[in-house]
Amino acid sequence: MSGYQGMRWFKCDLQVQTPEDGRHWNPEDPLRLGAPRPEQDLQEKARQYLRRCHEVGLEVIGVTDHNFCGHRQPRERFLAHLIEQNGTVAREFGREPLWIFPGFEVDIGYHVLCLFPLIKKSAELDRICDVLTKLGLEPGARFEGDRPADLRWDGSYVALSAILRIVQKEAGGIVIAAHAFADDGIAEKDGRHAGDYRNEDLLCVEVTKFPLGEREKAVLEANAGVWKRSRPPAYIMSSDAKSTLKDEDGKPKPNSLGYRATWIKMSEPSIEALRQAFLDSSSRIRLETEDPRIVRHQRIASLLVQDVAFLEDQEVLFSPHLNCLIGGRGSGKSSLFEYIRFAVRKEVETAAQAQIGRIKATLKADSLLRLSWREQDQPQGDVHLNDVFEFRPVNARAQVVSRGVVDPATVFANLDVQIFSQGQITEIARRSSFLLPLVDGLVGPELRLLKQKEAEVREVIEKLQQERRTLERLEAERKALEQEAEDLDRRWQAQSSVQEEQRRHRAAQESARYLEDLAAKTEAIARGLTRQADDLAQSYSPLGSVVKNWPESPFFESLDSAVENAQEELANEIRRASDRFNRRVKGLTVESLEWQKVQGSIQAATDGFLTACAEQGLRPDEVDQILQVDLARKAKLFELERKRDQVAVVRKSALDYEPRLAELYGIWKEQTELRRRRIQKILEGAAIPKVPEGRPSLEVQIEYSGERDHFFREWGELAPDARTRLGKVWEDLGFEAFSGFANSSLGSPWTVVEGWLGGEAPPILRQPDLMQAFREHISRIRETWERKTLVRVQDSIDLVLYREDGSVAGSLSKSQLSEGQRNTAVLSLLLASGTGPMLIDQPEDELDSNFISQQLVPLLREIKNQRQVILVTHNPNLPVNADAELVYALKAKAVDGGPVRGVVEAQGGLDRDGVKSAVLDIMEGSEQAFRKRREKYHF
Repeated sequence: MSGYQGMRWFKCDLQVQTPEDGRHWNPEDPLRLGAPRPEQDLQEKARQYLRRCHEVGLEVIGVTDHNFCGHRQPRERFLAHLIEQNGTVAREFGREPLWIFPGFEVDIGYHVLCLFPLIKKSAELDRICDVLTKLGLEPGARFEGDRPADLRWDGSYVALSAILRIVQKEAGGIVIAAHAFADDGIAEKDGRHAGDYRNEDLLCVEVTKFPLGEREKAVLEANAGVWKRSRPPAYIMSSDAKSTLKDEDGKPKPNSLGYRATWIKMSEPSIEALRQAFLDSSSRIRLETEDPRIVRHQRIASLLVQDVAFLEDQEVLFSPHLNCLIGGRGSGKSSLFEYIRFAVRKEVETAAQAQIGRIKATLKADSLLRLSWREQDQPQGDVHLNDVFEFRPVNARAQVVSRGVVDPATVFANLDVQIFSQGQITEIARRSSFLLPLVDGLVGPELRLLKQKEAEVREVIEKLQQERRTLERLEAERKALEQEAEDLDRRWQAQSSVQEEQRRHRAAQESARYLEDLAAKTEAIARGLTRQADDLAQSYSPLGSVVKNWPESPFFESLDSAVENAQEELANEIRRASDRFNRRVKGLTVESLEWQKVQGSIQAATDGFLTACAEQGLRPDEVDQILQVDLARKAKLFELERKRDQVAVVRKSALDYEPRLAELYGIWKEQTELRRRRIQKILEGAAIPKVPEGRPSLEVQIEYSGERDHFFREWGELAPDARTRLGKVWEDLGFEAFSGFANSSLGSPWTVVEGWLGGEAPPILRQPDLMQAFREHISRIRETWERKTLVRVQDSIDLVLYREDGSVAGSLSKSQLSEGQRNTAVLSLLLASGTGPMLIDQPEDELDSNFISQQLVPLLREIKNQRQVILVTHNPNLPVNADAELVYALKAKAVDGGPVRGVVEAQGGLDRDGVKSAVLDIMEGSEQAFRKRREKYHF
């Protein structure tokens, strides 16, 4: 990252020989030096050597030719040309120049490597030559032929303590015991050099294989015996390169450049950076072959701040790992922290509203906050997925400016970042209602999928509830129709004795009406035809005298007379046709031979009906009413059949209600089990401290739908008037429902109440009229009640903390934990879970002091490679002992006579002098204050 000042991983090979070491350099290597040694040849071979370093990805090398070099003149030394050609070759590869630590390897009964500060000019190599002279090897006595001379004082090997004093303390270099576990190494099997190994000033040894063998582990982890040290040395791997040879696949051959390497984390390579890395090897040294620079988690890459009230314009380039913002009061560190919140749209945290409001007031109309977000790196190549977010007060909310997005709210909602302002951890730990969303945030996408499924099933059930209400309405309507039809049928059946006569009478009446209608229709047709003939005869208007003026007037006069005659003939023809139609119909009816017989039958049916009515004591008009009843009965039966069909359809759909409800309960229980599994996995991880039995020191107890306060809030919303008898016992009924659920395997507390409605009444409701009042109340609020039965009573969350000896320190629910202990439990859980960035403002304010050093620091060291952590802190334990990759130190001061603003005093890792000074001044109260405390406590 351009301009990044914090620590990063460098690929290092701290034991490489060059062709200068002719005794050990592979004779088959083309870079082998001959005699004489033309400078042009040295330069070209130096370039080839450097090219090979870049090809194998090295960034840092330690040149450790045996006994340095036998040549007095700098231009004759191969190392001098490596230094001079470094920049030129790096430009060929588009890479930064190598960091080259000059040094040498000497034999003091075993081999040690001596590395010295980086140099920029080849003439400075004389300083290293002088150190070797001081150790007892004059330039002319370093080689016997081409064999390096042993390092002796008065015929004896030089003591390691002398090497450490001269190289590390006096010359500012560093010493590494080479190939420590070989037969001629410092940790060889017979233990002859165990005394030297225990020298605490020896900070590092070299191993030749990884993972370590059993013997290497036993020595390095020894807590007793001849190999025991108060602090084990760091261990690295190096190629012990003696060639640039490679195999047919281009991979380094054994003991050639790049054959083995070590990843070391530094701000930039220096002896001090190596020293700190060796002192904190668990954080800063990796021997794995996988490139640790590939970051597998999301992180905030940078934050640009412009034109704000109390901070100088600046851009913070964050480490993907542990970042600490430090500074005195008013320096703006908390402002920087909260600006990140605005830039990722996380400013809605209720527990931080006061702090958010104060910080938002520091923004002006033209202020700009620009945050660069980076997704996890891709394993293949240096591929990054970036987003850029900008917050400007005029826009109210942050926007995505790096790409076009359909729904910015979704982009920000999916950012896996947790931000905790001052006091938020305490607020969460103090209120159990905050624990569930906290746990849900830790469970992640799987829970979101289950909640989505829950919402879908709930929608289906809500529709089924509506259908059940419809079914009840249809059933009631069906029953009413059945009763009405039964009553009509009963009335009809009561008059069955005249039904047959009435039917014949009705048929006779209908036949008589038909004949009457036919006669009337025939007469109407005849009248209509006659009227049409009259109209036709009168409608023609002759041309008269007007035709005399037309051309060919005789033709038109003749035509006019002929048409008039034709129309008259048509009218007469219509009259004759009308007469024929009328006579034909009369011949078929009144003049027919059957006419009298038909009329007699009609009259007989009528007389028979009237006689039957007289015999039953009925008037004819009452029989008409019975006929209407029959018609109504038939219509009602038809309607009833249709209603039964509707009921059948809705009932079939409503049958899905119970299975769907069971499915919803199953989803709820699956959510609880997912929470338990996920949290247990977090607790069993390496980040959570363990008690002697191996159990986690923190236990999270999750009870299905056990959040009593949540249930009573929902139950209270259903309460009737408190002045009624039912209202006075409503809370007691809630206790009955919740306790009944707790002692059952039911899916919800609401199921208990549904059982009451079905007849399983608790003792309270067995009082006279109370059950009736209860049922009537639920019936009145039916739809509200049904919606309430789909409310998921929240899981209850309890935290139990264990002491180091495994005994129970207390639980959150029983109020047995101090505020610091509660916060400790919550923060441990937060830090140990997830991979997204976590930001905490001054966590030390909310924690027990012993937790910071005993648990928080180890926890930060454990998780910082799996997630980004950004802390605002005043406690030196956090940046120093947790080994922050970036310390960003702010100071409040007036710039160029202007107002006091927060400016950057120093930034980077603790291997930068400016950062160390800032930590001492800001967090320790100055180096002198730290020294006084150290003297007082006998550090």
